[in-house]
Amino acid sequence: MAVDLRKYDDDQTTHHKGARSRRASGPQGAHMRLNITPMIDVVFQLLIYFIVTASFAIDEGLLTAQLPERGQAIEEGPPPEDPIRISIASFGDEPGAYQLRLDRRPIENFRSLGQELISIQQLPAYSDETPVIISAGPDVRWQHVVNAVHASHRVAGFVSVGFDPNPR
Repeated sequence: MAVDLRKYDDDQTTHHKGARSRRASGPQGAHMRLNITPMIDVVFQLLIYFIVTASFAIDEGLLTAQLPERGQAIEEGPPPEDPIRISIASFGDEPGAYQLRLDRRPIENFRSLGQELISIQQLPAYSDETPVIISAGPDVRWQHVVNAVHASHRVAGFVSVGFDPNPR
């Protein structure tokens, strides 16, 4: 049984589009565009967050230390009679506020500490081998301890700079 297709006129034939092709093409003349405004907003918010939370403080430097090899005995001589003692304490409500003392005498700042240590080294009872002991409490900023080591070792030239294991 053969069907004669010529009897169907082109004007009477209905062509149906699927739902997927109708969605893809959209309304006549409309183009699909990507809205990047929310993406730019999120990027700017992340940028502002990281700028606000970033810390631009100077990194702590490296302190050189000559430690003995494992298993080697350390030769210790008698402790010196009069080591130089530097004490650093935090005080006040302002973060970073400190009180500096050299052998129980108050010192204004770390520059003055370096000058005082140089003048002490000139005295006949002291030399560059005289030990300097730095005592800092647990609430003292590390930068203050580094400044005290710098004033003792680099500025004044003392070679034996150590830390008090039991700070007061």
